[in-house]
Amino acid sequence: MLMNIGILIREAKEGFVGAKTCLFNSYAPQMLIICRRFVRNREDAEEIMMDGFYNFFEKLDDFNYESDAGVYKWIKRIMVFKCIDHMRREKSLEMVAIEEADEITIDPEVYSTLSAETIFKLICDLPSGCRTVFNLYVMCNMSHKEIARELHISESTSKSQYAHAKKTLQKRLTTSKDDNEQEK
Repeated sequence: MLMNIGILIREAKEGFVGAKTCLFNSYAPQMLIICRRFVRNREDAEEIMMDGFYNFFEKLDDFNYESDAGVYKWIKRIMVFKCIDHMRREKSLEMVAIEEADEITIDPEVYSTLSAETIFKLICDLPSGCRTVFNLYVMCNMSHKEIARELHISESTSKSQYAHAKKTLQKRLTTSKDDNEQEK
């Protein structure tokens, strides 16, 4: 059964618990994945997601529904910033020292041999600063200027963390490809 998100938003604003439950059930799986991109510990990610939904419902009166995509974008934004707040509180947002490295090229075939789960794990295994900048830049389409402002770092630090994440992932993708070929 298809849900009309606009109607659910209106009913949730009017205090209907069933509408809030439907909204939660519609978006929770995707939001947990987003939280897990930033926070390694599943329990922490679940707690952040719940806190994010609480915040979403608390501020729902301020939201003007225009499209389903707008609802998704707004909830996603709440989750991302809840994750950043969590990492700041836990002091787990650490930037790594960057050394120069040669650019690595990857055969496009590599991507077709890896599962989404493997790629997700490779991203989750990045150091927290690199992972956070990578996710904000790639998954949230934020500019380095926006990332720097939100994380209280310099724009050049954002760029270097992203470059380090990208190079690390390229190395690990190459290693994963070699491991997959050995298993065959």
